[in-house]
Amino acid sequence: MTIDAGRLLEAHVAFELARWSGEGAREALRVEVEAVLAWAWSRPLGDVLPDDTPALVADVVTDLPVTAATVDVAAEVVAAADEALAASDLTVADLAQRTHVDELVDLLASWEEPRGRAVAAVTSSEAYSRLVAHVLYRGIKAYLLTENVIARRLPGASALVRLGQRGLSSAAPSLEAGVDRQLTGFVQANIADTLAESRRYLDATLDRQTLASMAAEAWDSVQTRSVAAVTDGLGADDLDELVHRCAPLVQDVLGSGLPAAVAAAVARRLIDRFGDRPVGETLDGLGVDRAQLADLIATWATPAVARAAASGLLEARVRARLEPFYAALPSLLADDAAGLGA
Repeated sequence: MTIDAGRLLEAHVAFELARWSGEGAREALRVEVEAVLAWAWSRPLGDVLPDDTPALVADVVTDLPVTAATVDVAAEVVAAADEALAASDLTVADLAQRTHVDELVDLLASWEEPRGRAVAAVTSSEAYSRLVAHVLYRGIKAYLLTENVIARRLPGASALVRLGQRGLSSAAPSLEAGVDRQLTGFVQANIADTLAESRRYLDATLDRQTLASMAAEAWDSVQTRSVAAVTDGLGADDLDELVHRCAPLVQDVLGSGLPAAVAAAVARRLIDRFGDRPVGETLDGLGVDRAQLADLIATWATPAVARAAASGLLEARVRARLEPFYAALPSLLADDAAGLGA
């Protein structure tokens, strides 16, 4: 029997193109995806993933490039999200139930040790020290110049005080300069004790009940406001600049190796926890339905397959896959015939 490999190739190409074109494309995709999922569904996660998955994940994170194109894409994502928020007519109360918010706040407020560390970090910072010193200085000076403390000690000063601080500064500049020197010295001498007292006050005041009350007040003030109003503040140009300014920082963080280490640790933990379980059992627990997942993947991929068919790419790839076989078919059949004859 003579085999026409060329005709068989054309018939096979036509069959494949018909199967992956038109109305049958989505069903063909669904069948293939379902077959792969069915194979993986019953196997342990550790058998499906490579043994060096944590290292592979770390390599991917390490090699993530933050290029100009990456930043542009991120800027477009942020801009689109901002537009969607601005167009939303939902209120804050539409996003979450009050009881769920209260439960989260209560949990965070119960974390006494992290809260203590946060208070200590803030109150020991140079910025906080300057803020407290400024508040002390301005408050004491305002009191001295408005409550007639000076006027009771200096004859004739009461009339100047009634003119206000500006009048006092103009009429007796040396008086205010002296007050400034004494106040500055007083604040500098007492700032350490003041900071320590502020830390003790915050530790005692920011208890679980107070934090819950503050959160309730905040919720009451924003719950009826729209999401668009709450998120409004930065313009499109501001957001675009923010994304571009963050790019070098993101590159620095990625280059430090910490994100890669974290990603590898997460992958390792998940494999240790779920590696012996069938993939299907884990995904079922996450609410993933195999048939729905296959339908979803097929639905997403079908337009791409249709465009590949229309452009000629699908036929080119089918031929590239089948032509080597049919080119070798005559010799394969001859070898089989010789084997049978022997």
